[in-house]
Amino acid sequence: MLLLTIAELIGRFHPALVHLPIGILLIACIFQWLSVVEKFSVLRAAVPLLILWGGISAVISCITGYLLSRSADYNAELVFSHQWLGISTAVVALAIYYFQRKGNAAILVKWITVGLFVLVSLTGHLGGSLTHGEDYLT
Repeated sequence: MLLLTIAELIGRFHPALVHLPIGILLIACIFQWLSVVEKFSVLRAAVPLLILWGGISAVISCITGYLLSRSADYNAELVFSHQWLGISTAVVALAIYYFQRKGNAAILVKWITVGLFVLVSLTGHLGGSLTHGEDYLT
């Protein structure tokens, strides 16, 4: 019987933890877009907190994903793409939070959230392909 190292054990939490930034960041993007409509303007206050927690959970997911990638047998090209898209997602989320805190970049934040939505979607798709196989959807 093999005992897992601490790093391998932490890495195995990646598939469970990764759903936090996916959900948090996607709802943050949706809230950001809806908040431009007066009826939903109250959502604007929640966006920075969602982006911050989504970014933090994305960083944690990146760490656990890296640990998992070292101990498992996955397609190296797919892991590489998934890894760098995940890191980009975390960086973009934290950059959005930074720009929101500056307070004078509302138009920029609106457009960067479109990019963030695309990054989260692509990263999640590649993660699903790693877990379920590249032909899972078809």
